Amino acid sequence: LAFFHTISRKIQFRTVQLLKNRKISTILPALRLAMNLYSARGFNVVSIHTDSEMQPMRDAVLPAQLNVCSTKEHVPEIERSIRTVKERNRGNLHDLPFTIYPKILIVELILRCVSWLNAFPSENGISKELSPREIITGKQTDFKTECRVEFGTYCQVHQHNDRTNDDNARSIDAIALGPTGNRQGTYNFLTLDTWEKISRNNWTELPMPRRIIDM
Repeated sequence: LAFFHTISRKIQFRTVQLLKNRKISTILPALRLAMNLYSARGFNVVSIHTDSEMQPMRDAVLPAQLNVCSTKEHVPEIERSIRTVKERNRGNLHDLPFTIYPKILIVELILRCVSWLNAFPSENGISKELSPREIITGKQTDFKTECRVEFGTYCQVHQHNDRTNDDNARSIDAIALGPTGNRQGTYNFLTLDTWEKISRNNWTELPMPRRIIDM
């Protein structure tokens, strides 16, 4: 899996996006999306430090200046951040009872790790009171909406059936992935019948049975 990861030196705000491939035509929109997050809050990105793989984007990111490292050189801040995300990801995976992980589970876990890193003030950041996420997005961490259920929890997710006078199941097996980010506290789940991601607001947490682990 290829991800595009950024971190700002002073604010310590992180972004991560899943990439279909490592082509410049795929990476450039991801970079522009990250830059738009800063410009929306009045910050101007004036310098971008990256490795030699991004060299062809030099003219496309103007007026921001692209500082490209030489071969086998790296930007220390992003290398340290990548290592931190991988460590968080590895720790979370070892806390789960599974031995094989679907792609969607890995992707959502990495997004979740970065989200929590942004949710608390950074020791190396510009503020000891405001988190990087609050500085860049204005969104505060809300326990009631973001901590309703732990990642990887087995749940029976309530279905919203159009017909209620039949014998169809009212809930389905699913694994909790994380909040969608809306104010209502909606969560994403991985369904175990279709292996797709769905969003729901109502569910029941249950102990994880052996059949779910095997599945």
